[in-house]
Amino acid sequence: MKIGVFVCHCGTNIAGTVDVERVAQTASTFPKVKHAASYKYMCSSPGQNLVKDAVKKHKLDRVVIASCSPSLHEKTFRKCVEVAGINPYLVEMANIREHCSWVHKDIEKATEKAIELVRLASAKVSRNRSLEKTYIPIEKKVLIIGGGISGIQSAIDIAFANYPAVIVEREPSIGGRMARFDKTFPTLDCAACILTPKMVTVSQSEHVTMHTYSEIEEVTGFVGNFTVKIRKKARSVDINKCNGCGA
Repeated sequence: MKIGVFVCHCGTNIAGTVDVERVAQTASTFPKVKHAASYKYMCSSPGQNLVKDAVKKHKLDRVVIASCSPSLHEKTFRKCVEVAGINPYLVEMANIREHCSWVHKDIEKATEKAIELVRLASAKVSRNRSLEKTYIPIEKKVLIIGGGISGIQSAIDIAFANYPAVIVEREPSIGGRMARFDKTFPTLDCAACILTPKMVTVSQSEHVTMHTYSEIEEVTGFVGNFTVKIRKKARSVDINKCNGCGA
């Protein structure tokens, strides 16, 4: 196993508070680290080329990037190492900007913390395994818990997009708290004037299924493929025969 550590100056964002050269030098002594270097802007094209060249020259199989937040450049460096021939999931980022230079004024303490973050990232990447992307079909159907105004509007929006929606409401009818109000804040508009047309729309939509007087009992599966068990409570009214007192 050969790990490469690359420390970014981020201009003066990091280098102004963290001794990046010391971080890189110390990182070179960590277990399984075969190469360590620093660069002014590691996310730039020259910085990424530095990483790619080092991977090929030193035959690295794992990479640690000490720079900014992973939310900003994790994808950047994953693509970078993938081009260099390393599995994109064998790269770890140590956030020494938001977690060090931006929250500390003492250079010594900020540098020591940065070294520890890089040490942790190096230890983690040494235990990472190669992963491969996989694509799975998802169920294009939405379950909405709660038949209040938010749930009703969500169901209407989904139905207008021609996707099926299921509303589960624990009360005998939809409408929620808004059905109890006379006016809405802050405009003092008529609550029923807003809610009633939406209730009619969602009730008549062929894309919306409603389970009133029901509760979620169990949810299994994963994002895009959930299986939900719904418990319908006993009621004294046959909803298939009920005409809403309109007879």
